[in-house]
Amino acid sequence: MADCCEVYHEEPPKQPKKKEKPRDEEEKRPRETKKVDQGRINALQMLETIPAGDGSRAGELFAILEQYAGDREMGRSCAKAAERMAVSENGLDQLAAVGALQGLVKMWQAHGNDTSVSVHMNQVMARFWERASSDDQWICLPAQLAVGKALITSGQSEWLAEAHRAAVSMHEKGHKTAAMELYRLCIDELEKTHGPENQCALQAQNNLAVLLEECQQ
Repeated sequence: MADCCEVYHEEPPKQPKKKEKPRDEEEKRPRETKKVDQGRINALQMLETIPAGDGSRAGELFAILEQYAGDREMGRSCAKAAERMAVSENGLDQLAAVGALQGLVKMWQAHGNDTSVSVHMNQVMARFWERASSDDQWICLPAQLAVGKALITSGQSEWLAEAHRAAVSMHEKGHKTAAMELYRLCIDELEKTHGPENQCALQAQNNLAVLLEECQQ
């Protein structure tokens, strides 16, 4: 029997070991280095090296526009390269033939608030309408007419006004077939955008009526 005076010492309860907090996932994983898009770098470098008036790379420019559709910096470089190409008739022809001008319009619509893109685009399109006003056979070619329609329906009022001025210039120079086609395109877009009573739409209708009378139609 145990002595009543014997003191029993109870051992304190063992404390559970504290669990170590898991290290941050970022610390566990080795830091990944940002991958360099060499294809993008090569594309930007290629665009920068296109000489003025050279349309031979219009197809490559269009392909870049399609591949990097949402890339604002690439859009700027494409617009700048297109402006250099368009200083010659051959460069403008090639841009129109491969659909690059329509691609540029789509890019501009995505980044229209970019001042650099707008400046280069306005130069390219001014060159297009200047050529259209002086060469009625050129603007009536399928590729060029498709570009004209894309510009007229782009929602850019300045380009629509350019198209109407080009039609008036063709009319005055006797390029009646091309003028008639452009007048009709302008009237359709002006009425759709501003309504049939719009002053510019009425003026275009009047110009078309005069032309039809001259052609005895």
